[in-house]
Amino acid sequence: MLKSCLSHSIPRSLGVPTRVACLHTSTPILAQAGGSTASRKRNPLALKKENRQLKAERAERDAARKPHVILGTVPGDTTSWPKSDLAQILVDLKPSDAKETADPAELDTALGPLQLPPALRFGVTDREQTLLLETLPSLSTELGTDDILSQSSSDHAPSYTYGGFFSELETKTPREARLNKEKMSAQSAEDEARRYAAELEAGKKELQKAQMFTTLLDLRNSDAQGLAFENRRRIVQEFSGPENPFDTGRPEVQAALLTYKIRNLWTHLTTFKKDVGNRRALRKLVHQRAKILKYLRRIDRYRYDSVLARLALAPESVEGELVV
Repeated sequence: MLKSCLSHSIPRSLGVPTRVACLHTSTPILAQAGGSTASRKRNPLALKKENRQLKAERAERDAARKPHVILGTVPGDTTSWPKSDLAQILVDLKPSDAKETADPAELDTALGPLQLPPALRFGVTDREQTLLLETLPSLSTELGTDDILSQSSSDHAPSYTYGGFFSELETKTPREARLNKEKMSAQSAEDEARRYAAELEAGKKELQKAQMFTTLLDLRNSDAQGLAFENRRRIVQEFSGPENPFDTGRPEVQAALLTYKIRNLWTHLTTFKKDVGNRRALRKLVHQRAKILKYLRRIDRYRYDSVLARLALAPESVEGELVV
């Protein structure tokens, strides 16, 4: 009975006779079948190599999904920053494609339409804009018209005055008075036409001057300090609360100002990679921004989530360990 049980327990696919298999252990059976117990064990070196490869692939996937510590966006994401509130209010030396393709604003003046830049220099308010681009060109046009008429007056006969005209009517016959009246009307029409032509010429010159002046008032033609000052003013005004439009101590304002500085430094360091001093300053700014945002998270979670979206920052770029 034992012999029959052993014969049924050994598979016939091994090609071993049943009588021999019943009298031996599994080791000689596998040896006769061409197998070995050592071949069934995994090689430790190969196992370590495979684990290292899996770990490296996992690290690459995590690094691809991890947001940039400095910029705060996922690598390859080119839409989050341009759509953020901070990027929309900043003025750059080189305007973006959206600003270049946008229709320029026009200002209707008495002399004609003027194309206004997207943003004027700091200090040029609506009052200064009206004074510089509307009132001043109109006054200059009047002065230019008088100068043109005074220069051309020597080439034309002097016009009649009302006193001389009426005195001639009293002394001359009705026919002579009628002729003088017709001559006076013709002279007046000629003077009006000459003055109208002079006004057109002077107005055209002043309109060109005003258009050149608007180019000088363009904020994009300002220096770096002027641009930085205007951008800081816009950031403070945009991220302040409704109760205080210039609240520079607000955490959102501080985080936005630091993000603006961080991005400027990062742009500088991508060109000058050996600038160690600014790299250290960048590291300090990143940790300072994280400290302010963590404080905001403790006091108000809703404001924290809102400002992260407005600054195009992922939570992973603020929370946890930051390696810059």
